[in-house]
Amino acid sequence: MRKPLNLIRLSTLAIITLMISGLATAATISRHDETASGLQGWRVLDENIKIELNPLQKDQVRAFYLGRGFSESVTQQIAASCVYQAVIENISVPSMNKRVEVNLSDWRVDSGAGFAALPLKDVWMDEWAESGASAPSILAFKWATFPWQQSFKLTGDYGWGMILFGRKINGTFDLQLKWYTDGLPVEQLVQGLSCPD
Repeated sequence: MRKPLNLIRLSTLAIITLMISGLATAATISRHDETASGLQGWRVLDENIKIELNPLQKDQVRAFYLGRGFSESVTQQIAASCVYQAVIENISVPSMNKRVEVNLSDWRVDSGAGFAALPLKDVWMDEWAESGASAPSILAFKWATFPWQQSFKLTGDYGWGMILFGRKINGTFDLQLKWYTDGLPVEQLVQGLSCPD
């Protein structure tokens, strides 16, 4: 007796779905001490990507941007914006060489008022330009901050830079991460991140 065509299609779809879901393991979240600030950072690890989120001390941020020509007032605004260093790496199996993509416009931050998008880097740069920051200073900001969108095409490919989470963050916050592995979206919630005093 032959199965109806719709049942065969549904069975095949169920098997394919199970196979795809079985390929990805749940990401692990851990704390680590290998940071430039001396503060503990967070590490998110799945089979294809490693994301490190390391808080920077406000004094470190102020010193960095003062040294690049920003005014004291702009430097204070940047330092007050909960600055982290992010390091993201494609760690897929070398024989697979999966493409990992990150777009920070997909990330959401919640410090108690509900999830919201990260402040755009271009908005920050426009604001600094309007406040009289020099073109070289703005260029330093652009290159020091994490690229808004980046594709890591090969195993071992990585990038790093600062991320400003926003001025409205006080104390701890949650971060909804999103990335793409070979075009398929993956999400991970990191809870209890904190901004250094």
